[in-house]
Amino acid sequence: MEMHLFDDLLQALRAKGERVSAFGIDLGTSKSCLAVASFDPVADRLAVSCVPYRDPGERSASIAMPSVVAINGDEVLVGRAAKREIGKPRRFLEKNIFVDTKNEMGLRYTYWKAPPAFQSPTDIASTIVSALLDRADQELLGGGTEVVVTVPASFHGTQREATRDAVQQVIGDEGIALLDEPYAALLSFAFRHPEAMKHREGQSLLVFDFGGGTCDVAIFRLYRPRNGPMRARLLGTSRYHRLGGGDIDRLIVHRHLLPMMLQQNQMRGADLDFRQRKVLVEPQLLPLAESLKIALCKRIEAARASGAEPGDELDAMAQGEHRVEIGDLTCWLTDPALSLAQFQKLLGPMLSGTTAPHVDDYFRLASMFEPIRNALERAVMEPEEVDLVLFAGTSTLNPLVRDAIARYLPSAKALIETDAIELQGAVACGAALQALSIAVSGKPIVEPVLSGRLALQTSSEALPLLEAGMALPVRSSSPLLLTPPVSDKTRPVEIAVEVVTDASRVVMRHLWELAPPVRKGEALHCTWSIDTDQMLELCLTRVEDASAGALEVRMEAPVTHIDQGHRQRCQMLEREERIRTGQVRPDELGRVYEAIGHDARKLGLPDKAAHMYNLAMQHGRPAAQLRNWRGLCFWDTQDLESAIAEFRGASEEPAAMFNLALALRNTGQFDEARSVIDRRMMQDDDVPSRVLRADILAGLDRKDDARLQYRDALDVATPPEDLDDFELHWLVRAAEKSGDANRLTALRAEQRKRTQELESEPEGARVGLLPEVLRS
Repeated sequence: MEMHLFDDLLQALRAKGERVSAFGIDLGTSKSCLAVASFDPVADRLAVSCVPYRDPGERSASIAMPSVVAINGDEVLVGRAAKREIGKPRRFLEKNIFVDTKNEMGLRYTYWKAPPAFQSPTDIASTIVSALLDRADQELLGGGTEVVVTVPASFHGTQREATRDAVQQVIGDEGIALLDEPYAALLSFAFRHPEAMKHREGQSLLVFDFGGGTCDVAIFRLYRPRNGPMRARLLGTSRYHRLGGGDIDRLIVHRHLLPMMLQQNQMRGADLDFRQRKVLVEPQLLPLAESLKIALCKRIEAARASGAEPGDELDAMAQGEHRVEIGDLTCWLTDPALSLAQFQKLLGPMLSGTTAPHVDDYFRLASMFEPIRNALERAVMEPEEVDLVLFAGTSTLNPLVRDAIARYLPSAKALIETDAIELQGAVACGAALQALSIAVSGKPIVEPVLSGRLALQTSSEALPLLEAGMALPVRSSSPLLLTPPVSDKTRPVEIAVEVVTDASRVVMRHLWELAPPVRKGEALHCTWSIDTDQMLELCLTRVEDASAGALEVRMEAPVTHIDQGHRQRCQMLEREERIRTGQVRPDELGRVYEAIGHDARKLGLPDKAAHMYNLAMQHGRPAAQLRNWRGLCFWDTQDLESAIAEFRGASEEPAAMFNLALALRNTGQFDEARSVIDRRMMQDDDVPSRVLRADILAGLDRKDDARLQYRDALDVATPPEDLDDFELHWLVRAAEKSGDANRLTALRAEQRKRTQELESEPEGARVGLLPEVLRS
C-alpha cells in the first residue's frame, strides 16, 4: 500500500475523533495570507484553504492581503486600501505609509516619524496579522489555537524572534511555531498533488521560492523511513534575502519608466537626487511597473497557450497620461509601455548565471542562480543532479523566470501549481497543515534537522559536535574534554575556539583568554546546544577554577550563514537611527553623515552615499575630500560628467587629482588628463600615477613614450608583497601593457594569494592557540 506524507497526521486525527482546526500565517514582504487546516470526523475529511477577506466597500474577496499599512488621520488602512495610498500626495514612507517592512524585521531600526503604535517593523507586522484575523470569517477559523507562522529560510535569529513577537502581540504567547517558507511550500504542494510526490527513494527536490521580497532555495532528499510515509530531509538552504519580485518592479521603475519620464519631460538624470528618486518618484511609479509586468507576463503565457512563441515586439501598455509629483514640480509620463525585448534586457542580470550580487540604491540586482548555487554547494550537488524543482512564490508566475530555471536545471522535472490563486496561498496552507499536526500529535509533519556537520577544531583533529540530518533542537549529553596546549605560570594563554563545518570551512572563531597560571593537562569542558532555528551556543569552562570566567558564544545558523553585508547594513541603519532620535550632538552630525556615506558606498548604494556626503558638507566636514567621494559615487553610476565636475571641485586633494585624470582619460580628454596627472606627480610621484600617465600617453598616440613610462613604473616599484592592493592593481596593468610576462606572473600570483587569504580568514580572526584533546 502506498503511504503518503500526511498518513501519520490522518491516523492521529481519526484516533482523536473530534473536529479540529489550526491555522497558518504567511507574513510576506508584499502579500500576506491566512489559511485554516481542519478535520471533519463525520466526513473523514482533512481540508486546508486560505481564508478570503473583503476590504470595506469592495465587491470581490481575496485571499492575499497586500502587506501595506497606511495612516489617514485617525483611520488605519491595511491591504489593498492602503496600497492605493502609495504615491498619493502627503503620503510619506515610514511616516504614514509602510511598505516592504518585512525587510527591516529584527533590525535596530525605527520609523521615528510615525505614530507611537507604528514605529517598528514588528508593529507593522502585528497590524497586518490583526487585520488578517479581524477580517476573516470566524466560523472558518473554527476556534483553532495552534498557529504556525512562516519565515524566509534566510531569516536569522533576531528576525525570527521579531516575527514571533509580532504575532504574539495579537494572539498571545501560547501556541506559536515558525516554519521556513520552502518547507511550507513543499507541504502544500504535496497535499494538493500527492500523485506528484510518488517518486523513487533518494530523489532530490529543489524548492525555488521566489516571492515579492525574498528568494529562498531549499534542497531536500526524499526518503521513506521504515516503510513509512514519504519524508524530506533537508540537504542545503540558501541564505539570500531582499531579492524578489519587488526588485523587478523597482528595476522597471528606475531603469525603464524613470528614464522614459526624464526624456519625455526634457530632464537630465542629475536633475533628481537620491531622495527625490527614492522617496517621491519610486512610490508613484511602482504600481505602474507592477501592472505592466503582470500584463506582459499574461500576454506571453497567452501567446504560448495558442501555440505561438511571442516575438520581441510583444508589449503591454498603460495608456494615458500619468502624473508624477516631485515636490513643486509636476511631470507627466505618457503611454508607458514595456516590450518583451525590453523586459528581457532588464531581467538579463537576474536571469544570468554569472552576475555577481549587487545591491543598488533602489533594488537588488543579482543572479537568481546565486542562491541556487549556494544551496547546491551546501548539498554537495551539481545542477544536473536535481531530479525535481518545485516552483513557489508568485514571482515564479513570470514565464522568463521559469524558462531560465529550466535551462539551469536541465534534468529536473518541474512541479508547478498552475492555479495562481492556490500559488498565492500555498505557503500559508503549508503552515496550517504543520499547525494542525502540532495541535493533534504535538509534533510537526516536517521536523527541523541540521543541514550540515559541525565540529570543534583542535590542534590534532576536528571533534564532531553535530551531524547533518540530526533532529533539532539538540544539546550535548556530555562535555568535550579539552586542555590548553601549553603551560604558563605568569602570562595568560589565548585559546582559539573554532567551529568548522563541511570541507573544514571555519564558520565561527572566538578567542578565550585563560588567566595564569595555565597548566597543560588541566581540563576544559565544552558543551553546546542548537535550536530549531539552527542557533548554535557554545560554553567553555575551566574545571579546576570554577571562579574563572567562562566563554559563552552564540552564532546564528552557522552552517548556512552568509553575511551579504548584513552587519554593514545594520551599522548604517543604526547610525541613521541615532541621528533621527537626537542621540548625535550637532557638532558630530557631519562626521556621522560621512560615516553613513561610507557605509552606503560599501553596500553599493552610490546615490544614497552621495546624498549623505552632501549632508556631511552642510554640517562642516572638509568639502574637498567629500567632493572627491561624491565624484566616486557618480563614477559608480556611470555619470562621468558629474564625476568630473566633483573631482574638479576637489582638485586640491591628491586623490581627486588622480581620479580627475583617470576620468578625463576614460572620456578621451587626453591633453587635459596629461596636464592633471603631471600636477599630481609633482606632489606624489607614485606607481599608480606613473602607470596612468603611460595610459594617457598611449591615448595621445605616443606609444614609445608610453612603453618607457610603463617600464619606469615597473623598475621603481617595490616587491609585490610590499605593495598595497591599489598599487598592485596598477602595476599588473603596467606589466600587461609592457609585455613583461615574468613580472605579470609574479604580480598575479600575489593577487591570488591575497584573495585566498581574505576568503579563508574568518572575520575578526586573531592569533590564538588551538586546544588539545584531553586524553584519559
